[in-house]
Amino acid sequence: MTATEKIKIFVVEDDKFYNHLLGKHIKTMERSPAYSHLNFEVHSYYTADECLTNLDKDPAIIILDYYLDNELGNGQTGLDALREIRKCNKESKVIMFSAQSEMVMTVELMKAGAYDYVTKDNSSIMRVEQLIHKIIKEKEAKKGSLTAKIGIGALIFVLGVILAMKLI
Repeated sequence: MTATEKIKIFVVEDDKFYNHLLGKHIKTMERSPAYSHLNFEVHSYYTADECLTNLDKDPAIIILDYYLDNELGNGQTGLDALREIRKCNKESKVIMFSAQSEMVMTVELMKAGAYDYVTKDNSSIMRVEQLIHKIIKEKEAKKGSLTAKIGIGALIFVLGVILAMKLI
């Protein structure tokens, strides 16, 4: 990753206090030496519709509450939003978040494309931090693997050119 790569993170949580708390915690993660090369750009949304409208910002990570209240009564659940996100953005890692711990719901969310599921409790913010760390490490490993493949491809190309020049 580059010296100051931006990692866009969406926090979609209707509880304004919890949304703010989670967003602030993510921003404090930048101070850790493990993330010194990153800049977390956190966007807070209170409804699924706000999140879906802003998907063109191409978030790397979306932390999405399952139960999103809506004063109008026509809001989407986190599962509805997850399905919409997967239709137009397959690369974002979606961490589902809920006070519910039902295994059936967890399985359904994972089948729909969630990266992981976190039950809201006293340690949930730390669990989200661990998942963000895991996602970043996976991204860095994938990027390193791609760089290695490109390097090998370039080496083979150069050797091919050298061989061709000797044959002419």
